[in-house]
Amino acid sequence: MKRATNQQPRGITWRAFNYLEDEDFAADIALLSRSQKDKQEKTSCLETTARSIGLKISHFKSKVMKINTKSNNGVLIDGESVENVTDFKYIGSYLTADGKRNRETLARIVLASTAFYKLNNI
Repeated sequence: MKRATNQQPRGITWRAFNYLEDEDFAADIALLSRSQKDKQEKTSCLETTARSIGLKISHFKSKVMKINTKSNNGVLIDGESVENVTDFKYIGSYLTADGKRNRETLARIVLASTAFYKLNNI
């Protein structure tokens, strides 16, 4: 990630002079960008860097979530379009484009209910 994002800041502003380029956890990566152009450039740079060390980014497993934009332009990986979504699960939490936590709350309630139900036989 350092090689793929160190050329030019294309992330979101974080504090006065810092940029947040990506969020990484194990094999999951969330790329952050301010514009469609930056998003595609960053994705292409990551794809090229990954390929140079023998990795391939799957356009089937990748997702794009747009926040505060009306742009309909997609992102391409290996010439294939990446699916646009309005919500997805990242590191166990649901993220939504509108910032609402309804789905996250329901998921936590279901997990808690399941755990209590399993204790019923004790």
